[in-house]
Amino acid sequence: MINKLQHIFEHLFALKAHETVAFLGGFFTLFLVFCSYFMLRPVRETFGIAGGVDHLSWLFTATFCAMFLVVPIFGFISQKIKKTNLFIYSTLFCSLVMLGFTISLYYNSGNVWVGRAFFVWVSVYNLFVISLTWSFLAEVFTKEQAQRLFGPLSAGASLGGITGPLISAFLVEKVGYAGLLLISTALFLSTLFLWLFLVHWRSDFGRGKDMKQNLHTGTETEKEKSETYSGIWIGLKLIVQSPYLRQIAVYAIFTSAGTTFLYYAQARLVQATFSNPNEQTQFFSIMDAVVQTSSILIQMFVTARIAKKFGVTFLLVSLPVMMVILFGLLGIFYCFPILAIAMILRRVGEYALARPAREMLFSAVDENSRFSAKNAIDTFVYRGSDAFWGWIDTLMNNLVQPPVIMLLALILSCLWAISGKKIGKRYDEL
Repeated sequence: MINKLQHIFEHLFALKAHETVAFLGGFFTLFLVFCSYFMLRPVRETFGIAGGVDHLSWLFTATFCAMFLVVPIFGFISQKIKKTNLFIYSTLFCSLVMLGFTISLYYNSGNVWVGRAFFVWVSVYNLFVISLTWSFLAEVFTKEQAQRLFGPLSAGASLGGITGPLISAFLVEKVGYAGLLLISTALFLSTLFLWLFLVHWRSDFGRGKDMKQNLHTGTETEKEKSETYSGIWIGLKLIVQSPYLRQIAVYAIFTSAGTTFLYYAQARLVQATFSNPNEQTQFFSIMDAVVQTSSILIQMFVTARIAKKFGVTFLLVSLPVMMVILFGLLGIFYCFPILAIAMILRRVGEYALARPAREMLFSAVDENSRFSAKNAIDTFVYRGSDAFWGWIDTLMNNLVQPPVIMLLALILSCLWAISGKKIGKRYDEL
């Protein structure tokens, strides 16, 4: 029976015999991380609206400023410990913070400042944890393995993204926000066992097999350096020095623009449509579930085949081209139903096509860039861009009508598509 299941996995996902267990380990790691996060996401969105849509720009700015506090500390610690321990310590620390919020919300769930602090924390936590998880998977698998497996592996993230919001939708009225946070923390902690297994597999069958051969002939200093994480400040330096990494950062900036303009439009229209916080949380949960359900089949059976037949460039360009069309429709028909459809299609395109493609880009760079530069882009660049585009949206909302904002987003999406084409071409040349 086990051999038959293994044969099915190998046939469906183009797996080699020794990769099945690692694929399942990576799949369920992503499932647990995303399930944990997507339980928190609807709560975060509700708290963002509760604090006032006009204050969202301040929340995005506070999130970016939080990076200035977190990044130096994270960078210092990460240079002192092995990468194999970094994920463990990060998981334990984030879990402790989540338990603190659990206690705060249990005793005072209506405190707007606790809600705002939670919004900022989840925004920072999201980028760090998800970025680290993908970085470690890029460290586990070789470039050739990543091209075959990252698409199907992303289905684990989508499955977690389906399960998490459904749990929140069904339980928010029964266990409250504190109960949701407690369940989310328990799921997140369980990823530690899977990561320890993947570290062991990497040394025999993944990227670590080649690394061991190279390090065997190197000095002890080089060996120690390869086992530690250089930090995000080093990552920013690498981005400045590398044209390839700069192009990835530019793509991230335009991705943030499309996401931010759509996010602000969503917040305003949801606030006007649903007045009850629990209804808002349930709406965000249901939408998350629809998005992830739509994404999972594409990731499992289509993404890798598209990447193989049309190349990574097609995956990178497809989402911004779709956003050009969607922003055009919103410019003409600015209403809640059209926006809900646009949000779903945007996020399906992100999870099923663009996100796996972005992760593939980092399989073509050196080990330091896979961690330091990638985390700098996924945290510093993204959150800085979120704050910048958020203030642009707020300023324009006070001066012009929403369709004009959608027109600007359309133009930026055209530049986004051009950026994707350039970085995709560069990836193919490496």
